[in-house]
Amino acid sequence: MTIVATVLAFLVLRFDERVMADHEVTSWWLFEGGAEGARGVLSTIAGTMITVVTTAFSITIVALQLASTQFSPRILKSFTGDRGNQLVLGMFIATFAYTVLVLRSIRSELADQQTFVPATAVTLAIVLAFAAIGSLIYFFHHASRAIQAPVVINRAVADTFSLIDARLGQEEEWVGGGVTDVLARDDVIEIAANQSGYVTSINTGKLLKVSEKHGVVLTISTQEGGHLLSNTTVATVPAESIRSLPEDQTQAFVTDVQGAFEVEIERTLEFDILLGFRQLSDIAIKALSPGINDPTTATTAIDRMGEGLLRVREFRTETRFQPAPSGKGGLRQTTIGFDQILDQCLPQIRHFGAGDVIVITHLLGLMRELVHGAAAEATDLVVAHVKLIVSSANDELVLEADRERVREAAAWAFAADEAR
Repeated sequence: MTIVATVLAFLVLRFDERVMADHEVTSWWLFEGGAEGARGVLSTIAGTMITVVTTAFSITIVALQLASTQFSPRILKSFTGDRGNQLVLGMFIATFAYTVLVLRSIRSELADQQTFVPATAVTLAIVLAFAAIGSLIYFFHHASRAIQAPVVINRAVADTFSLIDARLGQEEEWVGGGVTDVLARDDVIEIAANQSGYVTSINTGKLLKVSEKHGVVLTISTQEGGHLLSNTTVATVPAESIRSLPEDQTQAFVTDVQGAFEVEIERTLEFDILLGFRQLSDIAIKALSPGINDPTTATTAIDRMGEGLLRVREFRTETRFQPAPSGKGGLRQTTIGFDQILDQCLPQIRHFGAGDVIVITHLLGLMRELVHGAAAEATDLVVAHVKLIVSSANDELVLEADRERVREAAAWAFAADEAR
């Protein structure tokens, strides 16, 4: 937006020089003041833009920091990535840049130069100033909503759902089984990460090209969101497949494989499906902490988490194979299953919410809805977590009436377990 404003400033100034000045065009909507008046207007606009944007965003950041203690520190990241906030900030900075560039072109009458007041450019600066004021009104409304619990939770849900849809869209690229006999041997070469941090993405396309080039089957040993040490194995390859390669080619092969793993200092939501569920769990855990004590927000986060769990209950932890286009080589990778996602969501909520009968019964009701129409494997996983939830609640709840209420809410799980 600042680049566009810069280009626009030069174009409008050229228009004022070539068209407006030569033909002495006047109109009621054009700026009619002199050079000093134009300087005063533009100086006021420029100063106001910087002052307002600095004050508004500083106050908002403080509000978001306070909100992050209630929900999750990751709320600040979502704020900077919000398109509406970016547009407002861009509007103010672009208006400032445009105004400064127009301001420098104004000339007063001197012995060696004529007066030049770019009426069209000054008028456009006034229009941009009013547009910036309108965006400021929108910003305060938008920013105040951004720290409300339903909006924060909905943003986390939307991010999680997009990751689930992306996972479902990739299912057809992979097939089960494949080269099990090759991978069953112990004679493999382990390729270390050579750097530490969190895996934010795995370039499977690059790995597939590397495996095709050398005619080998690569086994990916980590997943998005996993933490690596510099000596952590990220991939393995049968030793005999590259044993005949010269040392320089072997090193190039290892470097190519390592370069397919993007490692950062923190997890990101671009490909990390577990982080999406982790965010919802974090919001519920924060709400259940003694300092916040907001069980309503916790139950809201649990409700929205349930829809995500419903979408992934058929996910299985299994090793899949993607053959190279030429048929020589391919990739094997273990997928994230429903069991891992449940382990990401439930244990801490179970721990911190065990003393609140409302939260626990609400969670058990969600689990009951989750198993309707589910496969036996998914049902077994849910029932196992239900038993842990009931056990934690029995240890924390003081009143027998509350413990009985929890047992009644979980009776369906024990009945299903006995039926098998």
